[in-house]
Amino acid sequence: METYSHSLAKKGKSICPECGQKTFVLYLDNTTDEPLHSTVGKCDRADNCGYHYPPKEYFKDNNISHDRNIVSVPRMKPMPEPQSEPSYIDANVFNKSLFCGYNYNPFIQYLRRVIGDRATANAIGCYAIGTSKNGGTIFWQQDTEWKIRTGKIIRYDKDGHRRKDERLLFRQHFSNF
Repeated sequence: METYSHSLAKKGKSICPECGQKTFVLYLDNTTDEPLHSTVGKCDRADNCGYHYPPKEYFKDNNISHDRNIVSVPRMKPMPEPQSEPSYIDANVFNKSLFCGYNYNPFIQYLRRVIGDRATANAIGCYAIGTSKNGGTIFWQQDTEWKIRTGKIIRYDKDGHRRKDERLLFRQHFSNF
């Protein structure tokens, strides 16, 4: 199989230098994936425009030597950077927020009034809902191994409406829990 040092781009169109339409496909250098020049390419409007300026002509017109025996070498994909270990929330902080403070958590009180105690207890267990020191509702975020990664604190009023002006982030508020 013959490998070429230049090929037409598979994505993206440019303005054709001949007809001015956005139907121009540039030739790319296969070793760098960079366009050769803004005029080197082919217009898709073959019947109407027919502009085609191949790399061979570009090199000839500009006195650039071009060795036809050059074969493009596939570029190596960069190695992904090693991911750092995720941080986890201490289990004691998580447990303290789950097993106390529901009496002054407006969201939990609202749920109790609307759906009852049993359904509220199920929701607390299913969604890992906790209470912050100031009565905010914490929605704990767990990974697939049930480890706590972070928590989002959201304030609610007694009618169950979110108070967006008092939204807090866990790490800012609970660094000393």
